[in-house]
Amino acid sequence: MSEENIGGEEGIIEERRKKLEILRSKKKAYINDFHKDHYAADIHAEFNSFSKEELEEKNVSGISVAGRVVLRRVMGNASFATIRDSSGDIQIYVSKNTVDVDLYEDFKTWDLGDIIGVKGKLFRTKTDELTIEADHVVLITKSIRPIGFALPMFKTLQGATSEILSCWILCFRFPGISGTTSIKRLIALTISDM
Repeated sequence: MSEENIGGEEGIIEERRKKLEILRSKKKAYINDFHKDHYAADIHAEFNSFSKEELEEKNVSGISVAGRVVLRRVMGNASFATIRDSSGDIQIYVSKNTVDVDLYEDFKTWDLGDIIGVKGKLFRTKTDELTIEADHVVLITKSIRPIGFALPMFKTLQGATSEILSCWILCFRFPGISGTTSIKRLIALTISDM
């Protein structure tokens, strides 16, 4: 890899491949034993009306979700992340106080785009956001490419068309993606206008 690409997409991909090799050497790559019981939208629908005190009183534990990391705020002893599943987003809180210290150190190295599983209990943060306090986190799939990459065959196409075609591939490869029908209609309209 040339020096000019070190900070670009190729540098990110190379760094993530190195992380994947480390995971493989520890036998922690592509874990397939996580079972999610909840969706982000269902959690929000059921518990959004509860105040901070009501959530503490109810002690809503046993929540398990899985999704793609779309936002991370890594701090010293505790971190926040937002994960996105097929129904929406939910914030998680991971701390050295609630998970094993080694697991927390691993969590801090995970990247945007990685798919993770989280188990824990619900609470509200100081900013009143519904959040899962993790007592267990697991890396399900390591993302090699950065979020929002354009497939090489579509790089010659302009902006939205490239994104639509990337979505089209995802829709047909993963039929359960939310909003598939509307995306397929949008693709059909766009292609017919070409």
